Amino acid sequence: MLPLGLALVLAALQPAAAQTAAGGGEPGAKAARAAVDDSRAGMLKLMDRVIADPSDEQARRELRVAAGLAVEKERLAFAAEREELLAGAGRERGKIMAMRAARKKRQDSWDRDFLKACGLASEAHTVKEAVSAYESLLETFPVYSDNRAYLLASGAKIKGIFYKVIKEIYPYLLAGRDSVDERTLAALQFSRVAAMQEYGGHPDTTAAEKELKKAERFRRLERELLLKHENIKTAMDLYEIKRYADSLKNFDQALAYDRNNEEALFYRALARKKAGLREDER
Repeated sequence: MLPLGLALVLAALQPAAAQTAAGGGEPGAKAARAAVDDSRAGMLKLMDRVIADPSDEQARRELRVAAGLAVEKERLAFAAEREELLAGAGRERGKIMAMRAARKKRQDSWDRDFLKACGLASEAHTVKEAVSAYESLLETFPVYSDNRAYLLASGAKIKGIFYKVIKEIYPYLLAGRDSVDERTLAALQFSRVAAMQEYGGHPDTTAAEKELKKAERFRRLERELLLKHENIKTAMDLYEIKRYADSLKNFDQALAYDRNNEEALFYRALARKKAGLREDER
């Protein structure tokens, strides 16, 4: 039979082991760490007894047992903390992969529309439809923090296609330039409208005026897209340096013009959580 003092120490130092047996697995990190703290407190009391009376063999035996149990509880606590960290990382990875998949789906859809617009732009009889398609593409481009270069490259590609067709059917619109801009596209629309009016014998000055306004619209859309990229890039930069509360304003702005933006939704939720904000707090 164990001495009463040793029995009390063993009982006090075994909550983690008891929980493990009851739950069929290792204890949670919080419970395991609490058990370690209890072990340390018990050991300190036993050390005080040994220091107070070095000849107390009972206290020495109890301290040796307590030290062995403390080592085991440290092992259990470490294993439980590692398991929780891995589980949390797995959940976060799953969310990130889902966000990236949603991003890719929307980007792929835009890419398909872009290829169709390029096809329209390559033919003289569909170039007008291509200009309208390009306008729609600028309105629907999915803005993410890392695809600004892709936007610029896409714009350069389709404008290069426009250039070849315009050089063939309306070379005078280029005025010696080796590229097209929004004014050239508007002039292209105007030239087609004017040609159709001349052929039909029904001049319409309002139609020409409407087409000429496209130049300003193209400029505005392209300018707005660059500002949107700058905004969400700033939001991500602030998030990465752990200025979570500061990043929220930029994420909110990104969602104001695209409420389904997967990247902004995902990182805004994380930023709010890390900033310690509840769902109903601004």
